[in-house]
Amino acid sequence: MEQAIEWYQILLKQCPNDNQAVYHLASSFAYFREDSKAIKMISLLTEDDPYYSRAQVIIGNMLFRCDKLVEAGEVFFNILKNDPDCVQALVGLGQLSIAANEKEKAIDFFQQAKSIDDKNSPANYFLGMLTETTDVDRAIPLYQYATISSDFKLLSERRLGRIYFFKNDYDNAIDHFKIALAEGESSP
Repeated sequence: MEQAIEWYQILLKQCPNDNQAVYHLASSFAYFREDSKAIKMISLLTEDDPYYSRAQVIIGNMLFRCDKLVEAGEVFFNILKNDPDCVQALVGLGQLSIAANEKEKAIDFFQQAKSIDDKNSPANYFLGMLTETTDVDRAIPLYQYATISSDFKLLSERRLGRIYFFKNDYDNAIDHFKIALAEGESSP
């Protein structure tokens, strides 16, 4: 990921109007918690830019990470006023709802996100997490979709392994635990 910052900086020197590179550089800076640099890059995008909404999500996520939950929620809701199909903003609101212990609201936000992008890994993972205790069979395909993303693969495989273990389906459990181990699982 550090190399990504270098690549996007080189790309922007060659093509200073490449807003996709601006967005990805901002995202990379945010990933490394270089928030001021991320905000500086985001400020280069205008409201009519196709990457504007997703860049605003980065700001919402940075606020969420800093425990500024009310401000993060305001950012996500403002995004949806202009871009009602912004899946990332819906996922952000779902995560905020989990943090506020508002399970039904969270489920609603994640289902809205899935209605726009059925294979969205974060929406599937968090929806699986929220439904696992009441409907384990519904959680399985949600976790399976979530494994598409490297960010959710380990977590989803671990949860799938646990589900199959408690269903006494040890072969499937072992298969999922092996994948989780290959992804870096280190819990006992």
